[in-house]
Amino acid sequence: MRGHLLGRTHSATYRVQPDQTAEGYSNTGIAVLATPVLAGYVEETAVLTVAPALAAGEASVGAHLALNHQRPTVPGEWVTVTATVTRVEGDDVTFEFTASDPARRVANGVHVRRCVAVVRLMAGAHRRAGQATAAP
Repeated sequence: MRGHLLGRTHSATYRVQPDQTAEGYSNTGIAVLATPVLAGYVEETAVLTVAPALAAGEASVGAHLALNHQRPTVPGEWVTVTATVTRVEGDDVTFEFTASDPARRVANGVHVRRCVAVVRLMAGAHRRAGQATAAP
């Protein structure tokens, strides 16, 4: 049971780098923080929130992400992501998060991570990879 995680909050701060803009995702002329990079910030912050509570041999993996990216952030600015555990159901841990730069909130949303046994997850992944067919 992971109910002891309920209410746990963690914040992490990231400096937006020039190579983390939407231009790097084929969005020419849009030199602001790319949404996929912001999603990575959210994932990392959530990982850091739950990691101290995991047993040896466990990790958390992303299961769902709903991200409302509301405002642009230019390279050089700092973004702080705060994730709070709002629900624990079995191995699923749900977070509500916000992301803010020094002036305002830039994003919010919900993220779900699933707590898994690393050995079991990786064994299944390798087994399925061996069954995969080559791409056309």
